[in-house]
Amino acid sequence: MQQFATLRQIGRAARVVRTRRGLSQQQVAAMAGVQRYQVANLELGKGNPSFSTLVAILGALELELSITSDTHSPTVRTHGAMQVIDLDEVLRRSRG
Repeated sequence: MQQFATLRQIGRAARVVRTRRGLSQQQVAAMAGVQRYQVANLELGKGNPSFSTLVAILGALELELSITSDTHSPTVRTHGAMQVIDLDEVLRRSRG
């Protein structure tokens, strides 16, 4: 079940980034070439998106997913500066 917890974390992080950038789910979906419900499902941790859908949505948010063997969980990086975003830290801050 770790897979689903990780998808929930990625979805929550994507939602935080999307809302901070002032984008709607529909705008992200259009930029990613996917349906709005796919963005919504990812943000809610529902379903099991294909890898290409996940990459497209994160790419629309200018994020990339990086999974390495030296970490226990995926990291999300911004494209330009390649700054690592700690998923747990994003979730802590989003809770207030």
